[in-house]
Amino acid sequence: MLAATCTSRVKSFEGFNSSIIDRSRWLPKTATTEGFRSIPVQSDMPRSYSSSVLQAVITKNSQLSEGLLLQKQLPINIKQEPNGEFFVEDDIFSIYGIGETVSEALKDFTISLSEYFIIVEESLLNDQRNLRKFEKLTEYINR
Repeated sequence: MLAATCTSRVKSFEGFNSSIIDRSRWLPKTATTEGFRSIPVQSDMPRSYSSSVLQAVITKNSQLSEGLLLQKQLPINIKQEPNGEFFVEDDIFSIYGIGETVSEALKDFTISLSEYFIIVEESLLNDQRNLRKFEKLTEYINR
């Protein structure tokens, strides 16, 4: 089970399938995390918005939608929005997913990432302007 001690009110991570997240890549534990291998990270949001970010990694060889496979670990950030929904994003492709639970947000993220791959791949049929994007995508994802 994935869990963290947060400074703001956070829903339980009950039911989260953490099998595709490599916990060994989380940040080292501190007094703030009280034994969990995660750490709250300061957000760039306005001061009235308090959010904690859990940094994790989607493991290599994880199955994505549309028959795609992650061939390299992908670091992600998981946070809970003020409305209670969870938000999963990556800093490499700027893709995100949203859901009422971490599992739903992670599933939405993997679908969005797969769709992005397919859109960029198909765009190369008509013009080569997205070639660099596709080369970066294929460092992480393949069929």
